[in-house]
Amino acid sequence: LQILKSKDLTSPTQRYIDSKVVKTRAEGEWLSFDVTDAVQEWLHHKDRNLGFKISLHCPCCTFVPSNNYIIPNKSEELEARFAGIDGTSTYTSGDQKTIKSTRKKNSGKTPHLLLMLLPSYRLESQQSNRRKKRALDAAYCFRNVQDNCCLRPLYIDFKRDLGWKWIHEPKGYNANFCAGACPYLWSSDTQHSRVLSLYNTINPEASASPCCVSQDLEPLTILYYVGKTPKIEQLSNMIVKSCKCS
Repeated sequence: LQILKSKDLTSPTQRYIDSKVVKTRAEGEWLSFDVTDAVQEWLHHKDRNLGFKISLHCPCCTFVPSNNYIIPNKSEELEARFAGIDGTSTYTSGDQKTIKSTRKKNSGKTPHLLLMLLPSYRLESQQSNRRKKRALDAAYCFRNVQDNCCLRPLYIDFKRDLGWKWIHEPKGYNANFCAGACPYLWSSDTQHSRVLSLYNTINPEASASPCCVSQDLEPLTILYYVGKTPKIEQLSNMIVKSCKCS
């Protein structure tokens, strides 16, 4: 979860980024999360960098292998370590425990991100090339009957279509989706896509071809209840705004 600055009670205080379901095991396992959108926001608005919150949700019970006995209402102890920090670990048990790093005395090491940024001239060049291409968004696709890759309207009702009753508001939203063929030079975002499209044009029986995928996505703010307490969260990458061939 990305921590957000809340000015009033109706504003979300955290934004959902990602989650993973893993099996607990004796040996360690690497977990990685894509936080690109949050970091890009921090680079433009440094005051919004309030960090992340990582939580462990473990409904497991303690299992005794010697007699195949399960001890109810007693969760196993989990250990979470952050890469690149010697001696940093967290021990937690139960459900919905927030990870807080514990470090060696005077080590001065905390969880951190290593970032690699493009030079400004390369970034400007990429943005310029992107502007030259036709935007396959609602403004274009919803007004033109198009068989090629384009944005398609799709409304999802949480209760009717997904069986979700936990989201109080909104009842549904315009998720949209991308579909259509990717002929040569049709909104190809990379040189590889252009080559692949040309290859498929010359070799129509070949299976390799670019795919119509989402390009720009927007978050969706939802209201739900935990008991009688209202919670507001922003779910990342929920609404497809435009498409591309990739």
